[in-house]
Amino acid sequence: MTIDDEKIALGFSKRPHVVILGAGASIASLPNGDKNGFTVPVMDNTVEVLGLDGLLSNVDFDTKSNNLESIFSELSEKPEYCSIKNEIETVIYQYFSSLTIPYKTIIYDLLLLSLKKKDCIASFNWDDLILQSWQRVSKIVGIKNMPTLIFLHGNVGVGYCPQDLSLGCIHNICKYCGSEYKPSKLLYPIKSKNYQDEIIEGEWKKLSRFLNNASILTIFGYRCPETDIEARKILLNAFDCFKGDNRFLDQIEIIEKPGSNKNEIKDKWIDFIKVTKENFEIYDSFFDSILARAPRRSAEYLSKSSISGWWGEPQIFFKSTKLSFRKISNTIKPLIDAENNDVYEVI
Repeated sequence: MTIDDEKIALGFSKRPHVVILGAGASIASLPNGDKNGFTVPVMDNTVEVLGLDGLLSNVDFDTKSNNLESIFSELSEKPEYCSIKNEIETVIYQYFSSLTIPYKTIIYDLLLLSLKKKDCIASFNWDDLILQSWQRVSKIVGIKNMPTLIFLHGNVGVGYCPQDLSLGCIHNICKYCGSEYKPSKLLYPIKSKNYQDEIIEGEWKKLSRFLNNASILTIFGYRCPETDIEARKILLNAFDCFKGDNRFLDQIEIIEKPGSNKNEIKDKWIDFIKVTKENFEIYDSFFDSILARAPRRSAEYLSKSSISGWWGEPQIFFKSTKLSFRKISNTIKPLIDAENNDVYEVI
């Protein structure tokens, strides 16, 4: 490897790996439901899963769709249904607040441990499953070694202080004034979403800073609805703003459910894929992704393979959730020990 190659590899590996989560990621983490058997709903089955049929039975809808976004958009446009809309919001908040991760290892645990402190996870999900995982696996690697969490549509597990605009776990208190956190607002599924809400706008700005410099972008279980034009625009503008010398190593990974049409997925994300000169992969399992194949060394592994022509594979990897937390801790300990000495070699 030449001096220039080393410089490129080092610069690439220091840039963040950004992961965007949609409902599909929570479903992949809880394929059989949460600790109590409750399932993670998606827009097309929320009415059924949450039992909203009774509340909606007296509404005269123009839409024939069962999709929550279509239903909620119409309710929001008809003032006479304001009370029904408010009741639905309450049911949604209560249901998502009730979801609890099981004691056993789930994909979210491994996802969090696959990333370093320079990286971030941005979630569109209302459920706080990723936050629950963060709280327990941070005990394995230490808070200082954990990625940043960002919540783009609000989250039932996140509270905020209206005075200091600080965010934290809903049961905590503001670190500045000591007041109890208020529940964060959820951005409900209407066609014209308000991304100018002070708290949500702050989260989007935070994500934009990460995306501006991202080396790897993983999109996990998120389809970016065509109606959410504003979200797509913000994401693309931020990802396309890299000010560095080159992006020939930059990579996009898309993780979707098994059986998904890969051509349709590519077409949906083609504007993003063009930014990375069509360096992209589509997987139907988290365990096929670079996150699981090279935990905590995704960028280092990619640069070593591309620049040095290394044909090997990392010796530390995740291939299943059938691991105890003790086993996981022992598995990644060499990586954490190396990081604490500022060494980031692929092991």
